[in-house]
Amino acid sequence: MSVFKTFIVPFDFSATALETLRFAADWCARVDGELVVVHGMSLPVIFTATKAYDEDDVVRGLQVHLETKLNNLLQQRGWDGRVVVRPEAVHEWINEVAEHCERSVVILSRHGWSGHHKGLGGTARRIIQALQVPTWLHAAEPRSTKRYLVAIALDGKGGKLGRIARALADEDNAEVELVTVMDTISDVGYLSEVGWEATERDMEHFTKLAREEVDKVSKEVDAVRPMPARVLAGGLVQSLEKEVEAWNASVVVCGKHTRGVLATLFLGSTSDMLARSLPTHVLIVP
Repeated sequence: MSVFKTFIVPFDFSATALETLRFAADWCARVDGELVVVHGMSLPVIFTATKAYDEDDVVRGLQVHLETKLNNLLQQRGWDGRVVVRPEAVHEWINEVAEHCERSVVILSRHGWSGHHKGLGGTARRIIQALQVPTWLHAAEPRSTKRYLVAIALDGKGGKLGRIARALADEDNAEVELVTVMDTISDVGYLSEVGWEATERDMEHFTKLAREEVDKVSKEVDAVRPMPARVLAGGLVQSLEKEVEAWNASVVVCGKHTRGVLATLFLGSTSDMLARSLPTHVLIVP
């Protein structure tokens, strides 16, 4: 049984969104899943700021037009799927769609921010914040390697991430590596926030505990085939960027809004930072 069964794709008619939709349709076809294309309507100001038009009529007419356009796109491309168009922003109702689907994942385009690796626009960020199901951020230039890098916090939830990553990697015939990041205590994080000056002996102790924890998670996920596990030192995003490049990872799997209890710090904005910084696909698991 595949990890994901329903692939939900927010679509804004951009070239980037079309490439993401193609990726989702191909994945859906491989696992005999269901493709759902969603779009949140945005009425032009002329229709909402004047009394010259009946807004309800405009909404209904535009909704039918967009549904027809999206269905025609799917048909032309030979992609089986269904379309959901509503007059509200996607982040306001996408969870409702996901709740009625089996083993959902939302596939999002990554565009809208400046920088070497384009990140997420405002709409995509709001969708991620609202979602209660896994989110796959599609890389603009996917790597040909098949390597899943699982970044866990030491918060007891690493096993869930590891199991999902292992199952996806098995589907994709890919390698998996498990890592956690030991932020230097001087970096932003809980310990520095409360004013604790850690000694070198403290750091050695924390690192030892972190190694024990990632080894434990690796064996819990698969005792027969434990994943290679490593503890990285340094800033969170910078350490993962270096590991991604050194190992040539194609996918990074991380949690959403988690915080470790040791010096491994996954703050609330972690997924946001990774989306902007990493050139790979990023899977965010709530």
